[in-house]
Amino acid sequence: MKLTGSNVTFMVKSMDKSIAFYKSIGLKLQQRWGDNYAMIEGPGITIGIHPGGNKKSNSGSLSIGFMTDDF
Repeated sequence: MKLTGSNVTFMVKSMDKSIAFYKSIGLKLQQRWGDNYAMIEGPGITIGIHPGGNKKSNSGSLSIGFMTDDF
């Protein structure tokens, strides 16, 4: 298995406000799946945005993911 990418995902209260913030600092919206998830890219980084609601999840407010073509 060869890794093709990675990302850090942040749990947020507002998808729209979070995406607008990252775009305002020069990052590019790569893809968005409604209000479920979005991927934003910058030089050398992919950031995931996921709705986290008002409650803090058991795993904290971020996660790290890896991408591969073949699992």
